[in-house]
Parts: sequence; C-alpha cells; structure tokens
Amino acid sequence: MTIIMDVHEKGVKDSVREHCEDVEEESGFGADYIAGDFVIERKQWSEIPERMMNNENDLYHQLYKTMNTAADTGRRGALLLEGEAVGFEWTSIPVENVMLYLHAAYALDLQVMVSTGHECTARLLAKLEEHRDAGGVDVGSLRDPAKVLPEDRPQYLLEGFDGVGPSTAESLLEHFGSAGAVMQASADELQEVSGIGPATAASIRDPLDKEVN
Repeated sequence: MTIIMDVHEKGVKDSVREHCEDVEEESGFGADYIAGDFVIERKQWSEIPERMMNNENDLYHQLYKTMNTAADTGRRGALLLEGEAVGFEWTSIPVENVMLYLHAAYALDLQVMVSTGHECTARLLAKLEEHRDAGGVDVGSLRDPAKVLPEDRPQYLLEGFDGVGPSTAESLLEHFGSAGAVMQASADELQEVSGIGPATAASIRDPLDKEVN
C-alpha cells in the first residue's frame, strides 16, 4: 500500500522514504499524510502557541480540512504532535492553556498521536501502513451512494479506488473528461496526471483488469 505525503513536508521526508516502502508526494489533499487508516496532520509542539495566536493560521482551520479528507476517504483524522512539549518560554501563554487548546481536538473526533522526532514519525507511519496491509479496519467509503448528488457521482466512483482522494479524483476528471475515460486509461496514461504515481495508477488498473473466475 502507498503512503501519501504532502509535497511541502520539510525535514522529515528522507526519514519517511527510508522507513516506508512506497511513498508518493501530492499536494492539496488537506493534510500532511495518508497512512493506513488515518489522514494525519503533523505539527511540532513548539508551533502550537503561534497557531493559537494567529487566526489566519489557526490549527483548527487545518484540522477541519484533515477531517473532511478523512470523511471523504473513509479514514480517521489524526493530529500528530512531534518533538518535546517544551520550548514555550518565548510566549506568555501558560502550558496548561496550550494543553487545553489541544484537548479540544477530541471534540472533532481526532486521534491524537505523539512522536519524539522525525525518525519516530517515519516508523509510526510505516507501522500504520503495515497494520492496514495486514487486514486492519475496512476503510471503504462511508458515504451512502443514494445520498451522492448526480453531479458528484463521477468523483464518487473514482474515490472508490485505493489512494484516490477528492483532489486526485478531481485532477483525473479534469484531465480525462469523464470517469469512463479514466477507467479506460492505461497505467502510463494515468501517470500523466499530476500526483499520480505508479502505485496509484496500479490501484486503479488492477481491480479493473482483474479477471473474475
């Protein structure tokens, strides 16, 4: 299975590629990673006070995007806090206020994960994907087809393929013009679309090409 990593991730990329077998970089999918059963937003502990004071970059604006992507892909949203919970000396915000702010993440039904650093984050992502490969939670779409608007059904069909989220489905439809054309495209043609690598192309082609006995 493929781990999706945001193209703008900094510092941790080399560690993730070292520990995770199959990694693809995408942008605009609403989080930092899709790994196993989770859509994950990663933040350093030291970033949180600034996020509390900056309305435009408030952490919860990002977490709502993460939760939307999680709902669209049938996964759980998660906040990964990396590093040590220290270094708040530069701000007047008491540490207990920071903790209370973060506790509200549970109100969004977010899983809160912790990591000591880049290496730990990379190993955690690998373990999450291993769990899914071993037959973990079924993360098929949770949406009822009857409730999907007719104009949204082409995108809904494409999101049924593993590794295809809302932004990727939109890119495929924009490139090929219809869901039917996407399903007729070869693996090489699929990879002409930005954000589609060999693994995602295979996740689309393999079920379409599989013979049913």
